[in-house]
Amino acid sequence: MPFLALHLEVLPLRKESGGTAHTSCRMSLYTALLALIAQSDEAGHVLLHPSGVKTHITVAVLQSDADQQSVRVTVCGQHALTISNALLSTLAEQPMISCEPLSYQVLSVDLERTPVAAVSTWTDLLVPPSRRALRLHFVTPVIFTEAKEGSARSEVFPQPLQVFSRLLDRWREMGGPVFAHDVLPGLQRYECIVSDYRLQAEPIGLSTAVGSVAVYPGWRGWITYTYREPESACMSTLHALARLACFTGVGDYTEVGLGVTRTEEGR
Repeated sequence: MPFLALHLEVLPLRKESGGTAHTSCRMSLYTALLALIAQSDEAGHVLLHPSGVKTHITVAVLQSDADQQSVRVTVCGQHALTISNALLSTLAEQPMISCEPLSYQVLSVDLERTPVAAVSTWTDLLVPPSRRALRLHFVTPVIFTEAKEGSARSEVFPQPLQVFSRLLDRWREMGGPVFAHDVLPGLQRYECIVSDYRLQAEPIGLSTAVGSVAVYPGWRGWITYTYREPESACMSTLHALARLACFTGVGDYTEVGLGVTRTEEGR
């Protein structure tokens, strides 16, 4: 089972001065969850000594109110079940996540109850699409910190090549099956186009290695892709990559909650 999506309900708690916790209070939520997973010897070995097949983990806060927050955790790859079981076991014993500037009490953990929950294998991702066009919904901001080869030099908009070439890289890194059709040449020739969109951009600042802050546009909303040729066989490949995006996210820094994506196989 290489694909899992978990839904956590957590209660933010102010960290008490001088208090101690089982993870560093300066860790981000993502790093704190990795530390919890690593408490399992088997899962920790997988994280520290990958065997060539990458495991992709994302952690995103999707909803927040004055009392509770909803956190989505996805795990993809050969060792997804091992890592998910380690996280569930650790949270059952100590339902607390410590990171700066808050600690979180974990109130509940469930499998995600969305259509993507029916996906658990590569075969599920490869189910033929029922419709030609493909619509992606960006739930959290999607950013691109650099243009892909073949794109305009400063391309930051979610053009087909930007979106799907990155997803293709992740598919290969995690050991996905070889596609019947190579979509990359067609993406570079702009055979796939944006046919409709409703997106809003917001500034996303990221710290750089030299201590400055780089700002990128973060895209929210929906965007529809289609091929110029109505019966393009490559469209099935894009649908499979879009289903993968529901677990891995789209764009850069998806592990910390950017680029959370839903798919709609629209007309």
